[in-house]
Amino acid sequence: IQDSVRFSTLVGNYYNLPVINNAESGGSNSRIVRTTTQDIIDLKSQGKTPFVIIAWTAHHRFEVCNESHEWIQFNAGRDSKDPDFENMYWKKYGDDLGNIETFAVQVMLMQKFLESYNIPYLMLHAFNPVVIPRKHKLADFADNLDYRYFLPDLPLRGYLTQWPDIKFGLGGHPLEEGHKKISEFLIQLIDNRYAFS
Repeated sequence: IQDSVRFSTLVGNYYNLPVINNAESGGSNSRIVRTTTQDIIDLKSQGKTPFVIIAWTAHHRFEVCNESHEWIQFNAGRDSKDPDFENMYWKKYGDDLGNIETFAVQVMLMQKFLESYNIPYLMLHAFNPVVIPRKHKLADFADNLDYRYFLPDLPLRGYLTQWPDIKFGLGGHPLEEGHKKISEFLIQLIDNRYAFS
């Protein structure tokens, strides 16, 4: 989909804000944390305070850095750069509860990082919500997340199901009309939480 019709661009246009969109199809939550952190550090060093929207992805995705210092994304086999490694990883090390625990830590650390820089933000899920178990060692993480700005039960793809004619492209990503609906939804959520002057 073209940058001009992405929901990030439409939200930026509505608020008259410049947009940095580092989303990558098939990218992991680790990638989101890494690139968002770097973008914020870069912007803060320029004296800028961004507004951050994070659409978390599937918690089972992961990334590794190779010997050429290239970050390689793995997302359960689709377009895998190294299918043998990925299959071995899932068979030997794949664990849903461990992935959920990692995700809970990622959300908490990102919230604390954003709050430490006094950066306004909104976090949702792109596809499916991740249920953080309440009767587990994750309960402390779950109880300490700020649910005013992290909306774990509002996946963007799920929001679009109210319009059965919305079209989706590769990887289940919405096309232009879906991005328009998502931008309108995000603007409503942002306006209910923040006042931009």
